[in-house]
Amino acid sequence: MYQDMKFVFTFIAISAICSGVAGQSDQFFNAIRNGNISGVSHLMDNRVEVSLIDDHSLYSKAQAVQKVNNWLTRTNPVSVQSLHGGESADQKSFYQVAKLTAAGGTYRIFVYFEKSNSSASIKKIQIDPF
Repeated sequence: MYQDMKFVFTFIAISAICSGVAGQSDQFFNAIRNGNISGVSHLMDNRVEVSLIDDHSLYSKAQAVQKVNNWLTRTNPVSVQSLHGGESADQKSFYQVAKLTAAGGTYRIFVYFEKSNSSASIKKIQIDPF
């Protein structure tokens, strides 16, 4: 009986954490679709690697937001479709991949998160032609 209860509580705790971090990637992709990620900057680490097509650099959070927002303004997003994601074996990081359809073309968006406690922060944003 004790083992069963222990399993149930462990399952509930893991499910709550996973749904919380999955919600973070949903928030990010919704912001991308809306063409402005300023409202989800709290999801980003203090330093974020941003790769926009052929432009790759490490930026502060504020610079990363500005860089991605400028790009979104030029491409005019229409829709975002989540494609797939995965988690590292040690469950300390995960990624999500989505397809962005925009007036300026179709793009693959890769977002890499690192977890700490019950939250996760964006470490990398990569956008390439689809």
